[in-house]
Amino acid sequence: MPTTLRDIANACGMDVSTVSRALRDDARVAASTRERIRRIATRMGYEPNYAARSLVGARTRTVWFLTPSITNPHEQRPADAASRLFAERGYDLLLMLYHRDAERYVHILRRLDQGVADGAVILPGPLADGKPELRRLADKEFPLVFLDRHPEFAEQPTVTTDNAGGAAMLVEEVAAAGAETFVVLHGDHNTVERDRRGGTVAALGRARMPFVFGGAAKPVDVAGAECVGIVGTLSHRICEYVDAHAEALAGKRLIYGCFDRFDADPYPAERAFICEQDFDAMALRAVEVVHGLIEGNRPRDAEVLVPPKGIRVIEGRR
Repeated sequence: MPTTLRDIANACGMDVSTVSRALRDDARVAASTRERIRRIATRMGYEPNYAARSLVGARTRTVWFLTPSITNPHEQRPADAASRLFAERGYDLLLMLYHRDAERYVHILRRLDQGVADGAVILPGPLADGKPELRRLADKEFPLVFLDRHPEFAEQPTVTTDNAGGAAMLVEEVAAAGAETFVVLHGDHNTVERDRRGGTVAALGRARMPFVFGGAAKPVDVAGAECVGIVGTLSHRICEYVDAHAEALAGKRLIYGCFDRFDADPYPAERAFICEQDFDAMALRAVEVVHGLIEGNRPRDAEVLVPPKGIRVIEGRR
């Protein structure tokens, strides 16, 4: 005989309604209590039949889009494009904000495990983890794709920019504008940064161009170079670096290279080159992958790389 909510309630010494709320991850039940009830339910072999609650075998015709916020184009544009593209396929896209809150992120992943959506697109934030939940979804072959960045422990496919190729394009543009040596500000704290760092280093190697890895507290030696190229992901990191090394860079011609946008006038640089990601194309590929998974079609590649839209240039003040 299958385990019931009442069996779990008796084992926990609690009422059925509290157990039901805990297994639905209801915030009205304390986190420690929810975790204890889930452990006992798992040990007793409890398997909630969510599909039966909403007609056996029925699809929800919804896909969830998980994002840390909608405060910048990196988040807004893929969500907007995905909504329109899923609508063309007869699906509603529900926007789920987890506000860079790890507990909220885990809560949403657990809700997905309950069969509330047919699939999901996840734009992961820096604080998001959800290892056990993502592995459980992978074991169930739940249709899910990561957009832009892929957690290294996750087994689901990802759609992202060809970050190595975009970084190489920036190197070529900055070098063609006159840079004789480079400062590389790409880090290694996530997969995107490592890909951009690797693409930058490879392009500099092909061009036989000298470079140093930059850091706010690291001395920079650009003696003998009249023009310095400074490349990184974020424009404000470049500006912070230049401010921190103003003395060493004084009198040098500066040229910047970054991704997506430059938030201010690039002065004192002569110009800034911006590698623009193609968010619409990324959203389209993510929709294709998730829809294919819903229909039972596995993608050929675990990672889909989308070429950048192109390079834009901003001239600095003279």
